[in-house]
Amino acid sequence: MKIHHTKSLGDLGVLKVQCNLFEQGYIPCIPLTEHVPYDLVACNENGCKRIQVKIGRRAQGVCLLLEQFR
Repeated sequence: MKIHHTKSLGDLGVLKVQCNLFEQGYIPCIPLTEHVPYDLVACNENGCKRIQVKIGRRAQGVCLLLEQFR
């Protein structure tokens, strides 16, 4: 089976953000559909935040960019 490379990088980026959020005390939640303008919801005792993960390329590897929504 051929793996779509850019989709795999995006999935890896979201997974890394999930791990990082969990380590910071958030509960990462994944939407049930891909048709929303965010990749994750992160919740803690202060509420929830919608997060869009963007992945880009740099000369020395991969760069993750996060956009937070209220």
